[in-house]
Amino acid sequence: AAPAKALRAGATLSPDFIVRNVVRDFMTAFVNSGRGLFTPIDTAKGLIGTIRKDADFQDWMKGGGANATMVARDRRYMQESLAKLSAETGLMERSWNVVKTAGVGPLLSGLRMVSELAENATRLGEFKKLTGEGKEAIQSAAFASREVTLDFARIGASMRAYNMITAFGNAQIQGLDRVGRAFHDRPLNTTAKVAGGITLP
Repeated sequence: AAPAKALRAGATLSPDFIVRNVVRDFMTAFVNSGRGLFTPIDTAKGLIGTIRKDADFQDWMKGGGANATMVARDRRYMQESLAKLSAETGLMERSWNVVKTAGVGPLLSGLRMVSELAENATRLGEFKKLTGEGKEAIQSAAFASREVTLDFARIGASMRAYNMITAFGNAQIQGLDRVGRAFHDRPLNTTAKVAGGITLP
């Protein structure tokens, strides 16, 4: 598993990947969002909410919206425990100072934080859209936000084993599965969004 893990880290934590991933996630959300039109403003709202950890972010976490990113799945994600620990001890503030001042290990931690922030922006944007318009309750909106791009937590035991040795095996299969489900669930809506938002440009 070590080479696959190193490849995943090298690919997903490079700054150019993080920037491209924001655009890719937006396009995926534009196509997959079944509740109206997903816009760059929704992504921006999600990014701001993720940075500020606002009330919507807290509700999104409680509703189960987190843990869907590739970075989160590639390590043991303990966000709620860390948030509690940080509030009690100031851990995250001190950790960020370490990231800014120390070497490669903390640099990777910093890149992980930025990568996860970028991936969560789109998901939180969808959550804000759904709860803000009063269309969905917190938990259903949180799970819908996971599905607006790729939910990397959708993985069974066999795929988990395969994914340990094949860096992006689950991501490739989940991508095809998500597109297939979008066309199955909303064929006309999805076709129009793909044609207008991807093919035409």
